[in-house]
Amino acid sequence: MKDSERNIKGKEFESLGNVEMAIELYEQNVTIGSAAPFPYKRLALIYKKRKDIDNEIRVLKALLSIMENEGKKYGWIEGTKSYAKIEEIRNILHKALERKTS
Repeated sequence: MKDSERNIKGKEFESLGNVEMAIELYEQNVTIGSAAPFPYKRLALIYKKRKDIDNEIRVLKALLSIMENEGKKYGWIEGTKSYAKIEEIRNILHKALERKTS
């Protein structure tokens, strides 16, 4: 199954209330290092709702790493829309780290 198919199925499972299956599919995409931010964002949100801060941080760090690598690869520069997405994830991660230490 392709990562995009796992994302679609994961979203379907979420809408049906089967969050465990959604997590499993999204985690597969994270494990393979999918460049699409969707599974990382969904997982981070699910883990945040569950107050599973360690997994939320792990997933956000993985997403930030992927995005920074993409930024280097494509020459994203500060002030661009693409670069702003990296900053957004940095801010979300920063807030998660603050929640963990408070």
